[in-house]
Amino acid sequence: MAQLEVSLEDQQRINKFGNLNSQVAAYKIELEALNDKKTKYETAKEDLELEMPDDVPYKIGTAFITLSCDDATEQLDADLAELQQRIDYVQNEIDVRDKEMKELRTVLYSKFGKENIGLEE
Repeated sequence: MAQLEVSLEDQQRINKFGNLNSQVAAYKIELEALNDKKTKYETAKEDLELEMPDDVPYKIGTAFITLSCDDATEQLDADLAELQQRIDYVQNEIDVRDKEMKELRTVLYSKFGKENIGLEE
């Protein structure tokens, strides 16, 4: 089997792919944590709507403050909206990097073949 020569440009593409792959992995971990947090917020909001307590302890940072049920619901809505913005941003970052990785895969596989270079996650 003939040895394929790896040019500087090829090596840069391989390195870029590796960096993008690492970034995607980190974003996916963050996305999972954000979605878990969103689920908890939605559950808390549903519980508030069902129980309608007079006062609610609401965590902001590391402290708890007491809010009325309506104020707590409004705060949850605001927190959920902010969280959804972050989720959308992270998902977009994943999508952009996935697209770039797909393009790099195509170029590198065309030169080296799938059996000669591992570009999977």
